[in-house]
Amino acid sequence: MPSRVLPGLIVGVLLAGGARVATADDSYRGEVVAIDLASVAVVFGGLAVGEKHATLPIMALGVIAAEIGAPIDHAAHGHLGRAGISLSAHVALPVIGGLVGMSTKRGLDAILPMLAGVVLGHLAATAVDVYIADGTDEPRMMSFGARF
Repeated sequence: MPSRVLPGLIVGVLLAGGARVATADDSYRGEVVAIDLASVAVVFGGLAVGEKHATLPIMALGVIAAEIGAPIDHAAHGHLGRAGISLSAHVALPVIGGLVGMSTKRGLDAILPMLAGVVLGHLAATAVDVYIADGTDEPRMMSFGARF
């Protein structure tokens, strides 16, 4: 069974990652969202395989794709600074979310809140990606409401 599922998952990720949404301002936001959705689909596909020797490698592939897929897309569009921001967000926000979720409970009871924090962190990283993937070369400024 896994020998049939893995090639299908890989082809699905490659096709979804290559999706291009053409808009008037040459935004590549659709690509970023498609890459993140395909990565999450690979993680859940790994869970669906059900064989213990195949589940973990497939899920690991999905997690790696979720972390580096969008930064690679930014770099492919010539935005290396945005790629750095994206990579930082995709690494830091899920870790911070997982740590916050894990701090709410102790022992095995902390697993579900930790996973919820990781998912919320990944959603926040995707939101950052969608914001910065507008296709313009104008400098961007992000503000969090503080004045210095």
